[in-house]
Amino acid sequence: MWSFIAGIIPALIKPIGNILKERSARKTITNIHNNRIEEAKVLAKIERIKSGDISSTELDAISLRKDSWKDEILLIIAVLPLVMVFFPQSVYLVSEGFDSLELVPDWYMYIILGLYIDTFGFRRMIREFFSNKFRP
Repeated sequence: MWSFIAGIIPALIKPIGNILKERSARKTITNIHNNRIEEAKVLAKIERIKSGDISSTELDAISLRKDSWKDEILLIIAVLPLVMVFFPQSVYLVSEGFDSLELVPDWYMYIILGLYIDTFGFRRMIREFFSNKFRP
């Protein structure tokens, strides 16, 4: 009797073991394929980022190579209010100036922003800001 049971048990266990091995092999293959797909997606995204960053970096480098008085004037305009707030007699002027900026139309502020971006070479930073802001 025991020899009969001892002969049936391996016969029952072997097919179950084979089924589990096949299932494990299928899972492993599926994971490998999923990992390859994810890797391909990441590599494609990296290539898109590299190509975009290279072009914006090159444009920024061209903008920065141009030696012009425009850069110095814009820098002075941007820094002047920061310097003026350290002089008590000019704090009121700086405050009134910033209050007056609320009356300036949005389109004009975008033009000024674009001028600063072009002059000081911030294209790459702007591209990353907008890609992160509107990412689903």
